[in-house]
Amino acid sequence: MKKTLMTLVCVFSIPVLAQKNTRTPAQASASNMTFASSSKALGLNLGFTKGALNVGATFDSGRETGAFGGYFFYQTEKKENSTISVYNTMAFGGHVNLNVFNQNEWSFTVRPGVGLAIVKDVPTTTGKSDETLIGPSIRWSFTRKLNGGQEIGIEKVDFWNLFNTNVNSPAEMSLLTFVFRMPI
Repeated sequence: MKKTLMTLVCVFSIPVLAQKNTRTPAQASASNMTFASSSKALGLNLGFTKGALNVGATFDSGRETGAFGGYFFYQTEKKENSTISVYNTMAFGGHVNLNVFNQNEWSFTVRPGVGLAIVKDVPTTTGKSDETLIGPSIRWSFTRKLNGGQEIGIEKVDFWNLFNTNVNSPAEMSLLTFVFRMPI
């Protein structure tokens, strides 16, 4: 319940985080860390959880606070002594871009959202089954801007299960990945 409340607070606090742009057009064009002509961005993620590979992609319709976007995430399965320690998971959904801190070359961004996750071979009371989970997600990223509008950094991703009672602990997934964003 606390995680759901935190996600909703982030979504509804968009106007509070909005910052007035006080730079003139001359100052904006003088900066060598400007974004390319498009404000849309594509992010690529790569990480590991207990030896399982995590890959993903995000799309943002804009770089400003309040821009909508979407995500796709895939995690491979990892077995230890024929027991699954990391579940094969595929997740996708939508999010809202919230720029918490965006100064000079550094930015801290939060992307709360909601999505669908499909987890394979989850142990249940009747054996194993593939489960579909619906719930909130949140991405926390800290990036450094590069020339040409690209960004590189780290991102923490959390997914939660709200409605599926067959799934216990694997329904909450948290991972840390490297992220590379580029304008498209």
